[in-house]
Amino acid sequence: MDDRGDDSYGFSKRNLYEDLIKALRAANDSGATTNNNTSRNVQVDSTDVFLVSLTLNAILTLLVFALFCLLRPRMQRLYSPRLLLIKPVSTFVKYSDSLFGWLLPAMTVTDDSIFNDIGIDALVYIRLIKLCFKISLVILPYGIIVLLPLNLHGGLHLSGLDKLTMSNMHEKSTKAWAHLVGVWAYTLIICYLLYKEWQVYLVYRRKHLAKGLPHQYAVLLRGLTSKLKNRETLRKYADGIFPGQVVQVIMVENLKNWNALVAQHDKSILALEKAKFKLLANGKRPQHRVRCFGKKTDTIIFHKNNLKTLHGLLEEEIERDRPFRPSAFIVFRSLRVASMAAQVLWDDSVRLMNVQPAPDKHDVNWTSLSVGFVSR
Repeated sequence: MDDRGDDSYGFSKRNLYEDLIKALRAANDSGATTNNNTSRNVQVDSTDVFLVSLTLNAILTLLVFALFCLLRPRMQRLYSPRLLLIKPVSTFVKYSDSLFGWLLPAMTVTDDSIFNDIGIDALVYIRLIKLCFKISLVILPYGIIVLLPLNLHGGLHLSGLDKLTMSNMHEKSTKAWAHLVGVWAYTLIICYLLYKEWQVYLVYRRKHLAKGLPHQYAVLLRGLTSKLKNRETLRKYADGIFPGQVVQVIMVENLKNWNALVAQHDKSILALEKAKFKLLANGKRPQHRVRCFGKKTDTIIFHKNNLKTLHGLLEEEIERDRPFRPSAFIVFRSLRVASMAAQVLWDDSVRLMNVQPAPDKHDVNWTSLSVGFVSR
């Protein structure tokens, strides 16, 4: 009985092991099936997300394009303000007010016209967009004709967007050499196009510098220390770095009171013009109350007297000494020295001055020049 008991115990133990192995295999199979279903769902979801995003962006693009075509001829102050001048600035294109009348002139305009009428910044921006289009156009055929078919028939039978990528290929597939060729070809093509674009930029950069615009001879200094917030002191300091090359030092002044007086002056001028227009239209001199319950006064006389008072205040403000902001413009004798001044180290202290090429006066944000080193 003991021998039979041992045999039966060994038999039951083997059955237990076999049942455990079957259970583990079943669990692995079910887990693999679940993972496959999950990955398939993720792939399907990624395709749906891409299609939804593509559709929404296409609708948004068409909507913005349609709004621009409709509003462009109706809002000339926004889209073509220079055409409203009494003596219009020379325009490089002639376009109609039709719905799509701007498309052909915009695509056929030359680089010289953009440079002469708008400037080098607009030219560089437009050429950058054209460069991106060229790169996409050049690399597109190889990707569609060679890479996409190889990825699609890579052998792993993925679904969704993954079947169009390199992940659909076997790990040691002999077709991977096509991707290596594509990487090198794309890199060489992009570097060549960037080199050609840089050559064009150098030509127009020289033309821009050859114009001799006033701000090209100057640099902007920001973050001046307290000891340099003086015209004479700053000029001596600049002459020490560039002997005999400094033409003028222009300190940025605090014009808060001046700007307030100018705003009042402009407001009074506008009110006077409106009053004169009412006089011509109605034949009656307009009147208004200075206070809510005060006596009415002649509007034209009131604003004329107000303008005389403001003119006196503005003349006094011109003669008044105003505090300097921590910024200044320094004008040099040559473009070479101005370029050097924008690149060399002006101060070896911890609070380094911010030196940069001076922008055009119309591009300066004068309010930000009052921001000091600590605030920045």
